[in-house]
Amino acid sequence: MAPTTNNRGECISPLNVVEQKDKCRMILDLRKVNDAIIVPKFKYEGLNRVADLARQGDWMFSIDLKSGYHHVDIHPSCWTFLGFEFDGRTYAFRSLPFGLATAPFVFTQLIKQLARRWREQGVRVIPYVDDILFLCSTQAHAQATCQRIVIDLKAAGLVLNSKKSKLIPTQHLRFLGVELDTQAGRSRRLLTCLDG
Repeated sequence: MAPTTNNRGECISPLNVVEQKDKCRMILDLRKVNDAIIVPKFKYEGLNRVADLARQGDWMFSIDLKSGYHHVDIHPSCWTFLGFEFDGRTYAFRSLPFGLATAPFVFTQLIKQLARRWREQGVRVIPYVDDILFLCSTQAHAQATCQRIVIDLKAAGLVLNSKKSKLIPTQHLRFLGVELDTQAGRSRRLLTCLDG
């Protein structure tokens, strides 16, 4: 966000703050802007992919990205549509804001590019917005993969949420609210039931 000159024609939208259990999130009420946007249809990956990719005995780790949307810069020509007022001054988002209808699509496409690269290297990965699950056949492979993934994410300018990321490979992991247990194979059965 940055202060702007209140140019004629600048779009000013209400800014709301939503309290979550461990943080506050600013959401720009962009209903008027969103009405003029064509939002591409896309599908998220998620728990449905675990049943396909997980193997009994796999080692897992997960990464949560900190403030994911705010890593995506907005082209300067679009700043005028992302304005809001606070304390008598006008500001504009210069990064992807919560409230923009295309934000989930844009961020998901960014993460999908990284996931595609990792898959080409043989990594089993399931990205869901800013939560990413990795599956490896051995603990040693998971440790080496985790180190490489962290380097890739930092090189891409993305910041890990160290409190929510699980960087020590395990066979028991909570991902998107579901307990995954690759030792017992229960994850596959549970997720097959959820899918069906």
